[in-house]
Amino acid sequence: MTRTIFRMSHSGFDLQHPRVSVVTMHYLVGTPDGDRAHDPTCTTLSMWTDDDFLDALTAAGCTPKFYLPGFGNGVYVAVKR
Repeated sequence: MTRTIFRMSHSGFDLQHPRVSVVTMHYLVGTPDGDRAHDPTCTTLSMWTDDDFLDALTAAGCTPKFYLPGFGNGVYVAVKR
């Protein structure tokens, strides 16, 4: 059985909450018996600044540091005090 899955997505912002990104995904599955559409899924993602992350890690009792080189978009490393 051969199956093809196609995903289409759209992202935008929640106008009531400007630091929330909303992503809606639609799926279409094709089989030899025909196509079948799935209900869309909606995911909300919170957007945080570097300072937000560092403050949260510090509040959790850690000593945080942000590393950029060699880690693509960067990585936060925190050591519990």
